[in-house]
Amino acid sequence: MASLARKAATFAAAAILIVAALATTTTWWIRHDPLYFLPRSASAPTVQLDRVEHRAGRVFEHVTLSDTRLESIGFTVSLPDPLPGRKLPLIMVLGGLGTGEHNIRAIHDAGDNIVVGYDWPFARAPRTSDLLRLPGLRAQVLSVPGQVTTALHWLVAQPWSDADRVSLIGFSLGTVAAPAVQRVATMERIAIGWTVLAYGGAPIDALVRGDARIRPGWFRPLLAFGAELLLAPVDPALHLPGLVGRFLVLGSTDDSIVSEEASRSLEALTPIPKVTIRLPGDHVGTGPDREALLASALAVTRCWLLAGGAVNSPEFDPGGECEFLGRL
Repeated sequence: MASLARKAATFAAAAILIVAALATTTTWWIRHDPLYFLPRSASAPTVQLDRVEHRAGRVFEHVTLSDTRLESIGFTVSLPDPLPGRKLPLIMVLGGLGTGEHNIRAIHDAGDNIVVGYDWPFARAPRTSDLLRLPGLRAQVLSVPGQVTTALHWLVAQPWSDADRVSLIGFSLGTVAAPAVQRVATMERIAIGWTVLAYGGAPIDALVRGDARIRPGWFRPLLAFGAELLLAPVDPALHLPGLVGRFLVLGSTDDSIVSEEASRSLEALTPIPKVTIRLPGDHVGTGPDREALLASALAVTRCWLLAGGAVNSPEFDPGGECEFLGRL
């Protein structure tokens, strides 16, 4: 009996220490500005032009920057071919995972504008089986704002880039990262004047709790707590209130991935001036079953950027398709 009592006391003491350590760590993290945990470039990165492709009146440059702190930063730049003799607006696209080339392939008729797709440092969303790789995965996630900002530094320094007209477009996971990206970019003296937050939500724990794809359901609250604890520095809820610019928030009427709670929270936290639009249908994506949803979201995005003067008029006659913005 005495041995059992000692074991129970030891177990209780260990549990109390673990809880106290978690509480202390959480308090320490909360007291710090999240920017404290987001790494930035240590020095000027080396630049490598991986390949160049010409197609459909555009030239696609696949670029890799190598940074001693942020490691490899990949992105695809789409430019008009030939380049006009003036500086052009820059649009940075953060898609829902995958390569930048894949995430900008649905953007047609880009006109005299520079469109850039960012390569995520991880190929897919983390899974439960990745628990043993948590430290490395967390480091990759926290590197995203610094990586995108480093890419923007290089891009705005190019002779074809108009540093006064920089836009940031986030779709799905890209919307989760976009506020932290914009905050870090602002600290690095890169002005992002127009931001699109499409099909995302906030805070991170609400996103995880509301994702019905995570099974079993009872595990979601635990995973949500862990995700918020580990990934708080990139939580859009912590960065949105401090942002300055013009914002478009896009959502869907029947999103099967982002909960109503998380979507509404993102809308409420986004600063003004902002336009909020809910499109019919499910969550956007690049798969064949979601191409129509993506096309609609891109059409609204294009109209909003045009109306705000963020981009040059693409090579199409908009007719009356953008008139709805005047009624919002």
